[in-house]
Amino acid sequence: MTSTLIRLMRPHQWIKNGFLFIGVVFGHGWSDAGLVAEALVLFAAFCLASSAVYILNDIADRDADRLHPHKRERPLARGEIGVGAPIALCIALALVGLALAAAVSLSALLIAAAYVVLNIGYSAGLKHVAILDVFMIAAGFMLRILADAHAVSRLLQAAGRAARGDRPREFRRTPYRPRRLQHVPAGLPDRGQRRLRRARLRAVHR
Repeated sequence: MTSTLIRLMRPHQWIKNGFLFIGVVFGHGWSDAGLVAEALVLFAAFCLASSAVYILNDIADRDADRLHPHKRERPLARGEIGVGAPIALCIALALVGLALAAAVSLSALLIAAAYVVLNIGYSAGLKHVAILDVFMIAAGFMLRILADAHAVSRLLQAAGRAARGDRPREFRRTPYRPRRLQHVPAGLPDRGQRRLRRARLRAVHR
């Protein structure tokens, strides 16, 4: 039974989740251990979630697959296993996948949940709607990319904040003061300071 359940999970299809590393590769994030770890966790999360989707699809289509020249070799279509264990495995994979996504961030969880919901709709019959099925498949890949892009975006934001905080003091933004007025004490009250500035300017232009 174990080998049959593994076949239902279709691990050879996990390569599609390689889209989750696009942001890390093209964002030159391999040097950031935290970002790589997040990408790996997201990869595992989507592998489990996608396997849950494959099992759900096989359960829903097992009768139609028996009439297909190639799909009839799938375990459920051939009757190698009942639906009880696949249903339990499907639920377990989906829950663990969502839990892994939640461990990365709330946004990653929402994206993974959207992926699962999208594919539930696909397996429920939307795949038979012309053109819509193509958009739903494309959306599945876009959600993978979006999950990794969000992680890279958070890295860039953190790097930007660190860069601003680590700038030398002489390069930080300071209020502009004309050279003629640099000797004016900065602690004077606003009204008195304005009067003193006007007096200095009148003296300069005489």
